[in-house]
Amino acid sequence: MRSHRVYSQDDLAGLASISSPLRAIKYPFGSSKNDSALLTLQRQGADFRAIDGVHLSSLVPYLPPALDTWEALNNERLRTQLSQNVMRDIGAGWVLFSSHGVLIDMDSELRTPLEQIGGIRFAQDGRPSFRDEATAQALRQALSNAQRPPAPSLTAGGWSPPSAVPRPTPVPLRLSNTPLMEMIITEEDDFHSTPHLIGRVRYARTATDLPLLHVARHFRLSPSEARLACLLCDGHTLAEAAGQLGWTIETTRSTSKQLFARLEVRGQSGVIRLMQSGALWLSSSQHPNAGGTTR
Repeated sequence: MRSHRVYSQDDLAGLASISSPLRAIKYPFGSSKNDSALLTLQRQGADFRAIDGVHLSSLVPYLPPALDTWEALNNERLRTQLSQNVMRDIGAGWVLFSSHGVLIDMDSELRTPLEQIGGIRFAQDGRPSFRDEATAQALRQALSNAQRPPAPSLTAGGWSPPSAVPRPTPVPLRLSNTPLMEMIITEEDDFHSTPHLIGRVRYARTATDLPLLHVARHFRLSPSEARLACLLCDGHTLAEAAGQLGWTIETTRSTSKQLFARLEVRGQSGVIRLMQSGALWLSSSQHPNAGGTTR
């Protein structure tokens, strides 16, 4: 097919079987000379008139900006999804509140952890409901503390803009102890041209919830070593790990020595630092054998 020319289905191989009248026009698109976009128009009933082909040809100048916009938006969606996946993997997310504490928007991946761990649900109108009154009071207080006091319109030195008022120091809000979930609330000026409150949330992902095969492959461990590594990473002592695994304390100590040697660390603190600070958590949900490692 040549570019900028209107074709019917009779001119296009593979499209002749289409009974409804069809017109198509090709336009080069993309970095490669072989890449192109095909704009088609199908009609029910009577065939196209000659003027219809002219109208289709008149769309050609608008195709490049339309296709460039489509590609840019698609790439932006892919980047956004990638960022959301990484945040989910490390147990992080965000919530956008109004100055009155009503939900405006939130990270879609955070909704379920916030409900299940933090005990906060949001109604359709954005108003939150809480698992207990203590959490409700703590959130209201944190939202109030995050907002800057109004700036005086005139000071001894002249006009004082709102941005001159120092931001309050954010204090973490504890939403859950086990597993740990905390929120930092700050006032931001970048949304809707008016100040809004951003809650940045981090919750503890437990190593025992990671797929066993993923952990074993990541560190090149045996299944037994991987099970023990996950329990130690989650803060269990050797005695507690032995009870969880159904091992004797002697077996647990022997396996722990093998584990420390393989990971090149000294003791449990080294296991925790290595596992918590590395890339173990990233994209783990896409690995097979999902489920607790202690099974």
